Amino acid sequence: MTEKEDNLQNAEQQPITEENNNSVTESNETTDEVVKESTVSETEPVVEEEKKEETPFEKATPAVKDEEESVEEKEHDDGDDAEEEEHEETLDYDTLSPEELLKEATKLINNEPIQNIKRQIDAIKASFYNQLSDERKEKLAEFIEEGGNEIDFEFIQPIKPTFGESMHKYRKMRDAYYTELEEKLNTNLKERLALIDQLKELVTKDESMSNTFDEFKQIQEAWRNCGPIPKAQSSDVWRTYHHHVENFYDYISINRELRDMDFKKNLEQKEELCKKAEALLEEPSINKAFKELQKLHKKWKVETGPVAKEFRETIWERFSEATKKLHDKRHEFFKELRDKQQQNLVEKQAVCEAIEAVAGQEHNSHKEWQNKIKEVSGLQDKFKAIGRVPDTDNDSIWQRYRAALSQFNRAKNAFYKEQKDEQKTNLELKMKLVEEAESLKDSTDWKETANRLKRLQADWKKIGQVPRKDSDKIWKRFRGACNTFFNNLNESFKAQEAELVENFTKKEALLKEVEALKEVDASTLSVDILKSHISNWKQAGTVPRDKRAIENQFNKAIDSLFDRLKLGKKEATKIKFKNKLENITAQGDNRQLDKERDFIRRKIDETKKEIIQLETNINFFSSSKGTNPLVKEVEKNIARHKEELETWKSKLKMINEL
Repeated sequence: MTEKEDNLQNAEQQPITEENNNSVTESNETTDEVVKESTVSETEPVVEEEKKEETPFEKATPAVKDEEESVEEKEHDDGDDAEEEEHEETLDYDTLSPEELLKEATKLINNEPIQNIKRQIDAIKASFYNQLSDERKEKLAEFIEEGGNEIDFEFIQPIKPTFGESMHKYRKMRDAYYTELEEKLNTNLKERLALIDQLKELVTKDESMSNTFDEFKQIQEAWRNCGPIPKAQSSDVWRTYHHHVENFYDYISINRELRDMDFKKNLEQKEELCKKAEALLEEPSINKAFKELQKLHKKWKVETGPVAKEFRETIWERFSEATKKLHDKRHEFFKELRDKQQQNLVEKQAVCEAIEAVAGQEHNSHKEWQNKIKEVSGLQDKFKAIGRVPDTDNDSIWQRYRAALSQFNRAKNAFYKEQKDEQKTNLELKMKLVEEAESLKDSTDWKETANRLKRLQADWKKIGQVPRKDSDKIWKRFRGACNTFFNNLNESFKAQEAELVENFTKKEALLKEVEALKEVDASTLSVDILKSHISNWKQAGTVPRDKRAIENQFNKAIDSLFDRLKLGKKEATKIKFKNKLENITAQGDNRQLDKERDFIRRKIDETKKEIIQLETNINFFSSSKGTNPLVKEVEKNIARHKEELETWKSKLKMINEL
């Protein structure tokens, strides 16, 4: 659950609780004193000291505040145990099949409040995907044992996408719920703050006291009917409200008879809550009793008002005592539950040890294996019948159980596999490899065929033994076909290497001729002469890989000669770049070509950005464009960059036209 969901859920469970100090009260001295009142424990309520004088209408707030804060503290304790309650209600999903888990998840999503099932859904997901993973591993192991290659393994689990759709539905419903809840809490907050504002205005109204008190009662009723608010504001809003209730009581000074009637009604309501709390001690379901107790605490806090001073301590002690007893009973229940789960862990560990012992034994007959299969099946039933274990041990004991079953199943499968006509199957598989190798032995597609024959050789090693009478015969056929191809391949490589070496010798001579031109007079050079040398170089062919540095030497020599010619910069650049591209293409180096393309694209982007920046800068000198030397310099730079941009674009076009 996210932090946001946790806050919303707590706010929903606790209408007004004390969790932080972000005050929404008025910034006056009296309010600060109310906020700073210390809380009391659930078993030791604070009773207001005797007043020296009793006003016509007793100031009830301090004692009421202590009483309410004790209830509030108890509600915090109740909230802390919420996870224990969920823990008890979560099934042992590891004992269910994937189909049963999908059914259980669907039932929860469709029938239970979406905010109450996160723990169950998480447990279902963990068990579901663990089981599917274990199943896939077992099928993969069987596939490999039968001679398959892991890269070729495919195993479809039809239930997986259906389960994924169910989880998608759950997430959508949960997100929608918390979005709606947040809106509802914020709406309730606005309503409560509005009621506080109305309460503050009562003491300033110029009307009859009867009408004022009736309006006060209406505000109280509206306050009780208003729903929960965000947890972060709940404490301060509650304190602010009761502070202004206290101010109102101080202000109106209504007659004792009306006050006593109000106290009497409140006492009757609280006595009824005490009876209900005491009756919960007889409720057999701890969870049901605890939920009802939380509702009683909320009613005590929100729906009932103060009682006469002489009853405040006793009525609270009665309610607090019932609460304490129920908490003690609940804590004892969960202690027993934890002890039972620990015992379940010991029992499941014993089952795992028994399965591991059987899996580690050797069995040499069909009858022995059948007896052990029945024994392990009984242990599986026993494991599933045992209840839940502590959450911290659940994954580890489940993994140990699955690992023990996998070990047993592998041994069982290996035994029965050996009983089949394994060697006959292996012979059929190897004959297919022999036939394919013989069909490839005279191929001249050197690279593809070499890779395929290597894979055939790897597959050959994975296949087990064949009948002795056929072993040598099929091996000689397979090895002979492979040797024929690789001998032809070696001869081809030798011929190619000799040709490459000869090409290198030719290019060495051509390079010397080009370098010699550096010494001649520039007037004797021409574009046609240089193009002739470039053409001769291309016709000389490819050189060995470790000799390709000669290509760069030639390009540098040609470039230096072009620089000596009186050519336009654009034309010289174009000729030199074209020569470079032709050399790359001749070598068949597509990666180098892609690298050159990427480089030019980056230069185009960089140049465009530089032009934009320069044009932006020149706008700062708009008032003196014609005379400012800085402006002239920037304009020259813009022109130069635009010229470079066109050059880069023409190079990119040349590459794309290849």
